[in-house]
Amino acid sequence: EKASQLNRWYSHWATTGLPYVILKAGMTLDGKIATAKGEWRWITGRPARQDAHRLRSLVDAVVIGVGTVLTDNPTLTARLSERPLKLAPRQPLRVVLDSCLRTPSTAKICGMQDRARTLIATTSRASRLRRRAVERAGVEVVAISAKKGRVSFSALLKVLGKRGITSLLIEGGSTMNASALREKLVNHVVLYLAPTLMGGQDAKAMIGDRGPTRLAQVLKLRHVSVRRTGNDLVVEGDL
Repeated sequence: EKASQLNRWYSHWATTGLPYVILKAGMTLDGKIATAKGEWRWITGRPARQDAHRLRSLVDAVVIGVGTVLTDNPTLTARLSERPLKLAPRQPLRVVLDSCLRTPSTAKICGMQDRARTLIATTSRASRLRRRAVERAGVEVVAISAKKGRVSFSALLKVLGKRGITSLLIEGGSTMNASALREKLVNHVVLYLAPTLMGGQDAKAMIGDRGPTRLAQVLKLRHVSVRRTGNDLVVEGDL
């Protein structure tokens, strides 16, 4: 299964020059990824989180937005509790979309550069002072063209593709998910569904922004598979 995944990712990159994009999210059965106050640890169980770390260890790069950095301060490394011979898991390139370069040089994602590299994709609006600060921490900063004031996700894919990044895992929030899906840049989705219901229109949904006005506009998955991990369901499909 792993070999077939990797071949598909590489084939996509070889034919398009772009990374194969996977969108991953953990949520309740009604599609909520956080409460109205932003609480999300932990919606899914430990087996689902370990499965997500396994997926993270397979891809070439993982991307989040600066909002996730400022709110959650993640390390964004692959951490596997069960690995053969206690070998360290493969670490993907950690990518942050940060149009104004708000990522603090003290953020966890700026640390451990000897173990996992970090690239911050920003725009010409970034402060030179802030750029020097994160670069001193060993982080690479790349200016990408902007779209509506934000880093262009499609331009980022081209940059990563040229660097030989064959697969990219989106672990952002609802805004990034909506943007990538709206621009039709996602190839595959992996959704971890906890057997819980949150409710409330003010709770954070997996896909932000406005919803479609007609059913004909909804995104439909192909080659859908469903499996269990612990008490949670994993639903996968192609777009």
